[in-house]
Amino acid sequence: MEMQTVQLQNINGLSILSRLDKIEKGIEKISTTNDAPSLNLLTRKQVAEQFGVSTVTVWDWTKKNILKAYKIANKVYYKRPEIEKALIQISGK
Repeated sequence: MEMQTVQLQNINGLSILSRLDKIEKGIEKISTTNDAPSLNLLTRKQVAEQFGVSTVTVWDWTKKNILKAYKIANKVYYKRPEIEKALIQISGK
């Protein structure tokens, strides 16, 4: 990988650190926000609680491709419409 040089003019080190800190906090806020339900995304625990199964069952369904998991940052989410569709299929068997 080739190294690149970036030159900054008319900006001091403290200003750069302050801006980097704001960027880091913004990224952290995005990755740890609990707004996932508003996007129709549920965590494994939320799926288990809302549909009356254990988290192990949710994980098992994921491994068996009954449910599709979506990884965002370091967290796993499930789409509510896909969960409902899968549960209808499961209960119809």
